[in-house]
Amino acid sequence: MSIRIHTDGFSIYIYLPIESSKPIYTQQYDAEETLSVTANLKMAYDQFTWMSHPFDRVYVTVDHAMWTLVPLSLFKPEYAADFYYQNLPRRANEEVLHDILPSNDLVVLYAFDRTALEQLKHYYAKTLVCYAQYTPLLVQLNFEGKKTIGRKLFAMQVEDHLQLIAMERGELQLVNQVYAPVPADMGYYIFNTWRILGYDQEVDELVLIGHKQIDEVQQLLDLMKPYIAHVGVTASPFEDLDALIRCELL
Repeated sequence: MSIRIHTDGFSIYIYLPIESSKPIYTQQYDAEETLSVTANLKMAYDQFTWMSHPFDRVYVTVDHAMWTLVPLSLFKPEYAADFYYQNLPRRANEEVLHDILPSNDLVVLYAFDRTALEQLKHYYAKTLVCYAQYTPLLVQLNFEGKKTIGRKLFAMQVEDHLQLIAMERGELQLVNQVYAPVPADMGYYIFNTWRILGYDQEVDELVLIGHKQIDEVQQLLDLMKPYIAHVGVTASPFEDLDALIRCELL
């Protein structure tokens, strides 16, 4: 099972790996905005009692805009919180976690509600694995990128922010996040990043991460196509069990 924790609630996926890496069942829980993550988790477990089943593995991805990157060569676990709070504001009752990406020489630092984390550990004990939402994305793009030639700029909306990842043959060139709540703002930052990296409008590729059915993705697609020859849309890797397993094998 995987649980994606985001601002609107939880996306819960059940897998049968022997059949497919895609979920066999999906459940959405809409959070009560006035309640804490912990209280919402408890309500979700009361509503969906099957979540307490003894799963072989439970992946939890924390999906929010609060994260930062540190070079692996400079990272020491005991200083994770110091690195994190150099770039991001301190909030009450949170624990700083980290994911190591050796293939990119990077560490992803993120924070999660400490009480909610203890609750998840209580439910799942040793079967629990937590990741920042950015980790399976970077791992999957790195894996897919090694099978292609050329340069790609990936763009994904998370809440009111645009996340940009540039890769050349699986090698990471750039990771950035900007405040861009509407497609026009997203288009501005994509064009600006494209220009700074020196990408070719006729050769290199822009990939939007999401689904065409989402209005913002379709609007951004329509905005980009007249100016960049190769523009595509790919599904988010967050529902793919293989992407989560690859994180664990690093």
